[in-house]
Amino acid sequence: MKDETRQTLMLLVEKANRLKSFKFDEHVKQVGLGFKGTRNDDDEWIIEFGLPDDEKIDIFILTFRFFYQDGESISFSSLRRFLNDPELSSEWKDGVSKSRKAYFVYLKGYSVYTVELFEGHPSRHEILDTVLYGQATHANPEKLKRLKQWTADGIRANLLQQEFTGMLVQILVFIKYIGELSEHELALKPA
Repeated sequence: MKDETRQTLMLLVEKANRLKSFKFDEHVKQVGLGFKGTRNDDDEWIIEFGLPDDEKIDIFILTFRFFYQDGESISFSSLRRFLNDPELSSEWKDGVSKSRKAYFVYLKGYSVYTVELFEGHPSRHEILDTVLYGQATHANPEKLKRLKQWTADGIRANLLQQEFTGMLVQILVFIKYIGELSEHELALKPA
């Protein structure tokens, strides 16, 4: 195995294991992503949303972006360059290829319940880009403007946060899988 390939797979395994160690998916499961409505004494609705801690999201996305951001060596986009590497097993290449395909199909898809709330019928990819690059990891002016429109009221802001969180958890499934494949691949071909 080429040194560059080995270093990339080692980084991938390290970052995937780091994401697993945060137990973000378990935290989300414990908190839940639902909501409940109750009426107060004045007969007004009070809606409470299940949302993860902001600090847990911030910590998670700092490492998550390695897999999402195109310029990173272990991003889903960048992993394509290894799919024709003759030194990698067909098991690794097939697994990563299928995982990448599922990842990109997922990102091109649309949210079931937030689609009517946000201007322009955004895909999951657009939602992730808007939240990540509008505020969470960068301050892109265009994405920040869109984020402010989408979060103009508390209900939409909370629904967007729930959708964003659900996407992180789903993409974590893909990340864990390619992390396990890469760990196995490195074990098969020690340095």
